[in-house]
Amino acid sequence: MRVLVVDDSIVLRRLVTDVLCRDPEIEVVGTAQNGRVALDKIAALGPDAVVMDIGMPEMNGIEAVRVLRRTHPRLPVVVLSTLTGRGASAALEALAAGADDHVAKPSDVGSIAGSQSGIRDQLVPKLKALVALNTGGAA
Repeated sequence: MRVLVVDDSIVLRRLVTDVLCRDPEIEVVGTAQNGRVALDKIAALGPDAVVMDIGMPEMNGIEAVRVLRRTHPRLPVVVLSTLTGRGASAALEALAAGADDHVAKPSDVGSIAGSQSGIRDQLVPKLKALVALNTGGAA
């Protein structure tokens, strides 16, 4: 499965990329720092799924999902956001815009292993299930 990782934080892009690359069934084909760059990379790279942050400059994840649904209606998109306050309402808005699922951003920034574990346990199974549904078979 080929995945594009989109987040304005280089630290989070790297964290998510490292976790995904440890799974032998997943290849991170690219990264992007905002929704506008992501849309260009999706067209160029043809990923099987996208992991997208919500709060980004230039074009946020919600705007990018809206555009993406017009051009790639079946491409699985999992959004990343915080689970509190504004982040939770933004996640709901992203789902309403067409995102397929939501994963909480790591909140334990003091522990890299804890952050990696959270991403691996939440994100990887969702990506595999969504890609399998989209392709009509195993991921």
